[in-house]
Amino acid sequence: MATATEADDRFSQLVQCVGFSAADLTEDQRAKLEAQIECFEDGELLAVKCFSNLDTTSDEDMPSGTVSIFSMDATVTPDAIPDTMFGLMAVSKIHLRDDMPDGYTDAYFQDADKQAAVNEAVPQYSKAPPKLSLRSAAKRREYDTWDSELGGPESLISVMSATRENGRDKDYYLVARGTAPLAVEEFKAELRSKKPTFRSLLSDGEWRTKLTYLHALAERNVTVNMYAAAEALGVPVTPSDDLAGYRKNEHQAYRSKAEPEWTQQVSSIVPIQWNNQRAAAVFHGVVPREDCYRLADQRFFVLGSPYDGVSIFTISDQIKSLGMPTVTGRRAPASELPEVETKIAESRARGVMWEGRKKSSPMHTDLHPEAFHPVTARFKHTMKTGGGWNAEHHLERWIPVMLKLWNPELKRP
Repeated sequence: MATATEADDRFSQLVQCVGFSAADLTEDQRAKLEAQIECFEDGELLAVKCFSNLDTTSDEDMPSGTVSIFSMDATVTPDAIPDTMFGLMAVSKIHLRDDMPDGYTDAYFQDADKQAAVNEAVPQYSKAPPKLSLRSAAKRREYDTWDSELGGPESLISVMSATRENGRDKDYYLVARGTAPLAVEEFKAELRSKKPTFRSLLSDGEWRTKLTYLHALAERNVTVNMYAAAEALGVPVTPSDDLAGYRKNEHQAYRSKAEPEWTQQVSSIVPIQWNNQRAAAVFHGVVPREDCYRLADQRFFVLGSPYDGVSIFTISDQIKSLGMPTVTGRRAPASELPEVETKIAESRARGVMWEGRKKSSPMHTDLHPEAFHPVTARFKHTMKTGGGWNAEHHLERWIPVMLKLWNPELKRP
């Protein structure tokens, strides 16, 4: 076992903070990072980049707001893979209806019947969820159908409003976040049994095909949700066919999904160059730099408290860091959040849906005023110093007018 001095030296060598000093880490943050480091032998974990959205509040999942860099020869363990792996945020503009040329109002999306329809169309759990085991390795395609579900921890489906420059008119967008949670569980179980190296995971044909499929499966789950929500609301979004989906015969129509204008990975694994060698990087709550460059209109979305909506940064083409933080991070675990007045709880929960809602608990944890960090000066500083945010463009914010959240207390049947 390493001595305290050796552990401190290893921590100092591996942990690198982006936009703030390691001296600013709290005791809990340091302890959780140390626990992550201890899971790997010397030479396996090469570095842990911590961004200003560092989140160590989960006792079950690895710290978010991080990029963990591994040797290609290190074994891929489930500890190296976040529970939200392959997760993404997707945004589709809601188009005007021919019979509503003057556009929508907030009240349209806050109608109780429409919200109930969305709640039913996008369930937290489906009876036939998307799974890795539905893919035939031999034929490299799905052999059965699946039904979309909300998308695992911290997933959501929402309508957000963006006020135009005239200060009066609004545009509306469907914003969704999620992954394919059972597929992630199956993937982690397979890693546990087969113990591939990162080199195999990112280079070998079948593993690479599996990663590609899992990324696509998570995106398909989220975009099928978006189309289902749009249908429930009676509004049009840009559609596309789910060409990868199973069909019993060639005459059966393809399932529809939304074709988002923007997508951002929340958690991903990619090969990178690190100290003149090829390495593997696990991004969690951080979008890889190369993916940032592919965003339409250079718009970058950051989600903190779902109650506060989405912040949109205009990014430059001179990003210096490995990536950009796409969430603000939690302040504290749910068990440590202070109680709030009933009136405040009811006000913040008005019009928000989540399954398993109890009258005795009027507010969802994610709606608590202290649950998430806001977009602070330190966060903006990180966005600037990393070369990502072009501060000549003002920061936009979209406000939720309809929202369904994942309930961590509701277990799969």
